[in-house]
Parts: sequence; structure tokens; C-alpha cells
Amino acid sequence: MGFKLKSKIASFIIAIALLSITALAVVSYADWQDGKTAKTIVWGQSADFDVALFSETSLTYSIKMYNSSDALIKTWYNNEADSDGWVETSITVSASDIPASGDYDIIITSTDGNGDSGYSTLNLAVTNNAPTIDYTYAPASANAGDTVSIGFTASDADGNSLTYSIYIDNVLVSSTNAYDWSTATSDIGTHTIRFEVTDGDKSDTRTATIKVVSEEEVIPPEIIEKAKETLAFDRDLEISETEGFIKIRNTKGNAMDNFEIIITYIGVNLPSEIYKFDLGKNAVVLKPIASDIPENNIYVAKIEISVDELEDSGYLLINN
Repeated sequence: MGFKLKSKIASFIIAIALLSITALAVVSYADWQDGKTAKTIVWGQSADFDVALFSETSLTYSIKMYNSSDALIKTWYNNEADSDGWVETSITVSASDIPASGDYDIIITSTDGNGDSGYSTLNLAVTNNAPTIDYTYAPASANAGDTVSIGFTASDADGNSLTYSIYIDNVLVSSTNAYDWSTATSDIGTHTIRFEVTDGDKSDTRTATIKVVSEEEVIPPEIIEKAKETLAFDRDLEISETEGFIKIRNTKGNAMDNFEIIITYIGVNLPSEIYKFDLGKNAVVLKPIASDIPENNIYVAKIEISVDELEDSGYLLINN
């Protein structure tokens, strides 16, 4: 026990003597490093404090820790007996003793040989900053059969050890911060990627979406650049799209016999369609195979037309 602690105890005994108290009841005294009965630490760290107990007779003592709900968390001594009436000990609160950040009370209770009791409480506040996911990487789309690299980086302001997890559609696929996903045709569709990090007390989460497509569904960038919302052809023909409907309009209303249009879809796995009809003064509306077209999907239709001596083509942007 340090000089400061002995001096405090000695002063306490002298004060009692000056008050002419003849029977010395149990006295308990706790010194937590700087002499205060409160301490703040970061979750994952440990804390030490010294305890001195004394009485005129023998004593029995307990030292226990409780959480803010008064649930017992840790016991160092339970009804420990000492015949001399004088105890000096050091207590360590290890990181493993703290299940979560929050407020804890370490309570020292003692009873002397006459049945008189005393106690002292040391307040322990455990703080913790949640870890943070700083960066995630996952492509927006991938071809079935490709190996897709996904992952993330994270940091912790308190320097705590971190545990990583990666989930695909709520299935844990990696307990590290990186994963190489070998896709297959069975994976065609949209998948949710969840990245998680925890320090054992608090956590952070991010999500991303990856669409696995067949080769037929991949739209080359050069085609996307050429695609238009409205196509204009010679002979005053105009072709546009609205909510999945393809509309063919003869702007001057001249009759066109033996009109043929071929629609080839790019970015969605649908068969080509061929329509033949006579195009009169009114517009003609063609409806693609709606039941097979994914909703909220952008794709391209290659439009090839043939009428009389006119043959032409273009790429029509479709937003279903």
C-alpha cells in the first residue's frame, strides 16, 4: 500500500480517536489509482485499484461488480474471512470481465466480529466508439461464371480488435473483410451484399447490390451510347417506347404496305420478335412479352425495319 493510502488511513484513525469514540466499528477504504472512487475506461481495456479494509476485530469481506441493472457481473471475494482485521489487496477489472460498454459499480462490503458492517462503491464507466466501415467495393453487375471480388475496410477509433463478416443474401460467406465469389448460371439475378464489422460491443453495417446476368443480358457500352428514346427513319417513320410499349408512327399518314419490323432485345433474355403488317395513317403499338421482362429494368431493343425499298435499323432505349 502506498504512502498516500497509509496517510489517509492514519488520519482517519486519529480523527476518530480525537472524537473519543472508544469502539471502532468496521472501516473500509478504497483507493483507485488517483484516490477517486470513480473511473472511466475504454471498452476492451482493463483497470486496477487498491483496497484496504481494517477493523478492531476480525472481519469478513466481499468485493463484487454489478451492471446498471444490478445484475452480478464479477466476484473477486465472497465472504472472505480475515482474523487480523487488516486486509490489503489489489483488484483487476479485465477486458473479459466487461460484457458491454456502460456503467458498473464495484461494491466492497465488510463485517467485523461484532456484526457491524460497512461498504464502499467504486463507479466504473466504460465507454466505446463503434467501429466504422470506411470503404466497400462490389461491382454493380457481373457475368454468370465470373469471379467477383468484394470486400471492405474498417477502422476503430479506440483501437479495439475487429471482427469482419460478409453476407450474400443473408448467408455468411466470409469471416474476413474480403471474398472472391465464383458465380454460376444458378446465380443469375439480383443479390444483396452485406458488410459487417464489430468490436464485440458495437458494430457497423453497409450493403450493396450485385446483378449477375447471362452474357445475353450484357449491354455493350458502345450500344448504350447509340441507344435513343426515339428513333427517326426516312419515309417519316418514328419509333418510340413508353412503359414497355413500342409505338410505330407514320408522321405523314402515308400508307405503307408490307411493313416489317424485327425487334432484338439486348440486356434482357428474350427472343427476337418479328411483326409484319400494313402501316396506315394511324400509329401501331407493339407490346413486348411483358411477363418475361423484369420490372424496373433498363435494356435496349435493336429495331430493324423494312418497307418498300427502305431498310434501316437503330437502337431504342427501353425503361420498363
